[in-house]
Amino acid sequence: MTTATSSSLFARSRTGHLLLLLVLFAAALAIRVYDLTDAPLDFHPTRQVFTAIVARGMYYEHLDSAPAWQRERAVAMWKSEETEPPSIDALAVLTYRLIGREDLFYPRLYSAIFWVLGGLAVYFLARDLVSADGATVALAFYLFAPYGVIASRAFQPDPLMLSLILFSWWAMRRWYRSDRWGWAVAAGLLGGLAMLVKSLAAFSLLGGLAGVFFARPLRQSVRQIKFWVMGLLMAVPILIWMYYGFFVKGTLGTQFSLRFFPNLLLDPIFYLVTEANVERVVGLLPLILGLLGFFLLEKGEKRVFLAGLWGGYLLFLLVFAYYFMTHDYYHLSLVPIVALSLAPLGDLTARRLLDLDPGRLGRAFIFLILAAGLLFNLWNLRQTFHRVDYRPQAQFWAEIGRALDYDSRGVALVQDYGYPLAYWGWIQPAYWPQTGDTALRAMAGLSTPEFAVQFETFVSGRHYFLVTDLDEFDAQPQLKEYLYAHYPILEQGQGYIIFDLQHPLP
Repeated sequence: MTTATSSSLFARSRTGHLLLLLVLFAAALAIRVYDLTDAPLDFHPTRQVFTAIVARGMYYEHLDSAPAWQRERAVAMWKSEETEPPSIDALAVLTYRLIGREDLFYPRLYSAIFWVLGGLAVYFLARDLVSADGATVALAFYLFAPYGVIASRAFQPDPLMLSLILFSWWAMRRWYRSDRWGWAVAAGLLGGLAMLVKSLAAFSLLGGLAGVFFARPLRQSVRQIKFWVMGLLMAVPILIWMYYGFFVKGTLGTQFSLRFFPNLLLDPIFYLVTEANVERVVGLLPLILGLLGFFLLEKGEKRVFLAGLWGGYLLFLLVFAYYFMTHDYYHLSLVPIVALSLAPLGDLTARRLLDLDPGRLGRAFIFLILAAGLLFNLWNLRQTFHRVDYRPQAQFWAEIGRALDYDSRGVALVQDYGYPLAYWGWIQPAYWPQTGDTALRAMAGLSTPEFAVQFETFVSGRHYFLVTDLDEFDAQPQLKEYLYAHYPILEQGQGYIIFDLQHPLP
């Protein structure tokens, strides 16, 4: 931990600085826990409920007290969706078994804790790059960036993955400075775990590796055995998992379909949409200040390391161009990168304020301004969480399942790929593609069958056609007109229509 002295703007003693850090960490965790018992539909529900389905299947597999049909269906849904090594879902299952029930609060709490713990790595990294004051600024941005706060409460592996990446980056820097085997092994193991949690961590880790590799003369770096061992330790776990997934289980083949669209890099729309996502994740002003802060960092190995982090993010963006447009959480690694890039600017500002010798009253006003900004930010986040209650949506999907008598032999035009219906409604009918799915296939050069052929393929042997995404229903007039013209309505309510496929109209 850093030793704060009178040259620090935020604290004149080590104890004072430590107390400040504890307050920041406590406030960061507190805002994340607020209203955490709500249904996980506030942030990318498709991904969150997907993870919940996997965890439920793992839990129900050995839950003898559950009805046989529920146990069998939960396991079947899990097996059909299993694409990643167990991580946050496995932690959820362990907790479910300890408390004797499913409770989505706990895995969301774990995600929040992992993100907040990642702040330690951000602080240590920034302290290594600049000063205690600059590191405090970086930590504050990382902990309280609004998008990061919301994303860090999600039941998905990304917060754990990012935390492991951050500690791997820190271990890389420690290895670079000490040249000790322990730090090289730690960086490799942490990076390997991050990629096991989610293989896309490879890009961020590659950026960190590039940052320490190019910080030394090329000939010296090439001869660094510890560096290559570090990279090998990162790669081996995920390579073993991929071999198992491709050649033993055969479940990973679909993971790499409809993902790579290099032609998007020539489309100006890609850059406009990507900029909008970046602005949503870190904010335009922090991004600009972070880019400027990069150039305030002293030249040499520190700037090279930070450049490596930026380079890893840009490589990720270029390879997965489509998903950087459609999934803003693919930009999550930008939060700590911008935080670290703000550290030099925070350091410069703090030193300039100290040079002006603001005195006790001036320092009090500075603290008041910063505290007010933080409190207003926390209040706005609290209002965001408080404003919408997602529990009625969970109840809606449960009611749909009951209305259909838990019969999965149907077709459904529903939101979020039908995952909320599968989780709360316990049914998994055939998913009718939306217009966005059709556009994605067209972008990949894949054809879509004519409507009549496609419809007959979907409804053959099915009992009902469920529609809950009414806006999408309106966007597919051919489907809408055909269903109304040929099939009676079995049931209709607030937000849903069920057509009877077993008794077509004369």
